[in-house]
Amino acid sequence: MGHFDPNDPSIKREIVHLILQYLQDEGYTASFLTMQDESNVKLAEQQTQRSLFKRMRKAILEGDWPEFDKLCGKMSFQQQKSFQYSAYREQFIELIEAHEYQKAFTHLTKRLKPLERSAASAGDFKNLCYLLTCRSVHEVLPHWQGVSAAREALLAQFATMMDLEERQQEGEVVLPASRLVTLLEQAAAYQVSHSATAFGGALATAAAPTDTAPTVSVPDAAGAVIYGIGACGTAPLAVGSAGSAEPASTGGRIGTTGGIGDLGDLGSAAARMPSKAPSWAPPKSSRPPPGQQTVTSLLADYAAPCLPNAVHRTLRGHAAGLKTVAWLGRTGLLLSGGNDPAVCLWETRTGTCISRLEGHAARVWQLAVGRTDGHVASASADGTIKLWRCIEAAEAEAAAADDGVATVDFAGARSGAPEDPSGGVGGVGIGVVVEDPPPAFGPVGTLTGHQGDVYSVCFHPVDDQLVSCGYDKSVRLFDTAVGTEVRAFLGHELPVRQAVYNATGNLIVSGGKDATLFFWDERSALCVRKLRHSLGEVTSVQLSNCGMQLLVSSKDNAARLWDVRAARPLRAYKGHLNTCKNFVRARFGPGRDSVMSGSEDGSVCLWSLASAELLHRLRGHTDVVYDAVWNPSLGLLASCSQDGTVRTWRHDPCQPLTPTDAQAEMW
Repeated sequence: MGHFDPNDPSIKREIVHLILQYLQDEGYTASFLTMQDESNVKLAEQQTQRSLFKRMRKAILEGDWPEFDKLCGKMSFQQQKSFQYSAYREQFIELIEAHEYQKAFTHLTKRLKPLERSAASAGDFKNLCYLLTCRSVHEVLPHWQGVSAAREALLAQFATMMDLEERQQEGEVVLPASRLVTLLEQAAAYQVSHSATAFGGALATAAAPTDTAPTVSVPDAAGAVIYGIGACGTAPLAVGSAGSAEPASTGGRIGTTGGIGDLGDLGSAAARMPSKAPSWAPPKSSRPPPGQQTVTSLLADYAAPCLPNAVHRTLRGHAAGLKTVAWLGRTGLLLSGGNDPAVCLWETRTGTCISRLEGHAARVWQLAVGRTDGHVASASADGTIKLWRCIEAAEAEAAAADDGVATVDFAGARSGAPEDPSGGVGGVGIGVVVEDPPPAFGPVGTLTGHQGDVYSVCFHPVDDQLVSCGYDKSVRLFDTAVGTEVRAFLGHELPVRQAVYNATGNLIVSGGKDATLFFWDERSALCVRKLRHSLGEVTSVQLSNCGMQLLVSSKDNAARLWDVRAARPLRAYKGHLNTCKNFVRARFGPGRDSVMSGSEDGSVCLWSLASAELLHRLRGHTDVVYDAVWNPSLGLLASCSQDGTVRTWRHDPCQPLTPTDAQAEMW
C-alpha cells in the first residue's frame, strides 16, 4: 500500500515547484516572483545546512574535536544532545585507547557528565567511568571496532539525525507541462470512480436482493470495485496491480475470483476501496466526453449526482405502522419507530434487525441522531423523550473490556432503576449507576416535561442539548448531559409538529397545527420572527445548511421553500398527497439540490430544488409514507410507512425516472 507523507522535505519542495509552474502558466507574474523569492531563501538555508554538514563530516572523520564543538554551536537539530553525547563518548574512548587517562578524566567530568541523561543506555556512563581503571577499551567494550570504524558509525548517526541526504541530482527541476492541473484531474477522476453514489446502483443491482424476503444475506466480495460512467449510466472498472483503471470484461470479474454476483454490499465495497488513485490521462478536449461526470469544485469531495429509483431492501419487523426513520450517522445502520413502542435498529447490508430498543409506553413519533453517531433520541406519545446508546460492534467490544464505567442514568431510563425524589426541572431525577459493562444498545436516560405527546426532537449541532415540541403547544430545550429542562418556548396556539435548529444552533424554527412558523432565539427563548402560513397546517420544517431557506410541508398537498430573509415562499412542490395526515414530512434530498416527501398514496416523491419539477415517484409501500431520509455516503434513501415496513432505495441507472402524471406548480 502506498503512502504519501506531506511532511517529507522533498515532497514540500515539489509542491512549491508545482505552484510556481501553475502561477507562471496562468500569468500571475507578481505572485510567481514573490513565491520564487521566498522559496529561494529556503533553498539557500538548506544549502547552508548542507555546507555545515560537509564540514561536520570532515571534522568527525579527522578527529578535529575543537571544530566539532564550533559546528555544534552553529547547528540546531532534533536529538542534538544525544548526538553530542555519542561524539564526546567516542572522543573519551579514543583518549583511553591512547592511555591519556588524565585528559580522559577531565573530558569525562567536563563534557560527558552534563549529558549523562542523554546516553543511549542507563549504564553507559558507569561503564565509561570503569574504563579509567582498565588498560584496554575492549575490557569493557569488546565490540568497539577501532577509531576509523567508530567515527564512520558516528557520522552515519549524524546523517540520520539531521535527515539530510546528499542528493546526486543537480540543476533545475524538470516538470511535465501543467503538472498541477494533471494531478488535480487525476484526483477528480479518482473521486468520480469511487463516489459511493456512482457505483451504488450497479452494485445493488448485481446483488439482486428480493423485495419480499424479511432477511437478505449478501456475501462479501474478495476485492475492491470501482464504477465509472458507461452506456447504461455506470460501467465496472477493473483495478490492476499498478493502480490503473480499465473497463472490465463482459464477465464482470473485478479483480476478484468471483463474478459480479459475488459482490458484497455498498458499505463493504467502499471500505475496500484502493488507496492508490488509478492512472488516468485527461482528454485533450476541454469538454468532457459524453456520459462523463464533471467535477465543478475542489473544495469538497465529489458525489455523483443520482436519484434513487429502485428498491434496495424491504425491512420487516415492526408490529404496526411506522412514523419515523433515521440513519445512524454515515454508517449502514438504520433506526425506525412507529405505533409499536419499540425502536428497531437495522443493518441495511443484510436487512436484519440487530436490536430492539424498548422502553416507551406508547408510539414513537420521531427519532433523532446526535452529532456523535452513537447517541439517539426518541420522541413518544407517552410524553417522554428517551436517550439511547447505539454503538457499533467494535466499540461495544472495547466497552466490554472495561472493568466498570460510571455513567449518569436518569430516572426511568431502565426498568427497575430507582427514582430520585429530589428531581429536577421537568420532573427528571438524577442518579449515578455503575454499569459493568455498558450495553452496546440500550437506554441512557429519560427526559420529561411535556404534558402530552412529544412529536419532534432535534439535537443541537454543537452542544449537549436537544429541542423538542409536542401536543402541549410548547417547544422545550433540554440539557442532555444532566437531563434537565433548560427553558420553554411558548407562543403557539395549537400543537407544535416539529422544531429544528439552524446549522450553528443559535436559532430554532418551529411549525405546527396553527399554520404558523416561529423563529426563536435559542438563548433568550424570545420569538424573533413569526410567519403566518395560511394555506394549511404545518406537518414538517427543515432549514437548509446555509440557514437562508426553509422547507415547509403542509396539509394542502404541497411543500414550500421559503426565503428566510425575505419572509416569502419561493416555490411549491406538488404531486404528492397530504391532506389528512399530520406527520407527512418533506426534507432536502440527494445532493441538497432536490426535495423529497412522503405521501398519503404510499409513494415517495422527489423534485428538483431549483425548478420544482417532479423528477420521480418511488412506489412500493401500500399505505401512507410518513418520512424519507437520504444517506449521501451510501447513496441510499430510506422510507417508512403505515404498512409497517421500512424500504431502502438505490439508484439503478438502467431504470428510467418516472414522475408519471403529476406536475409541479411554481409560485
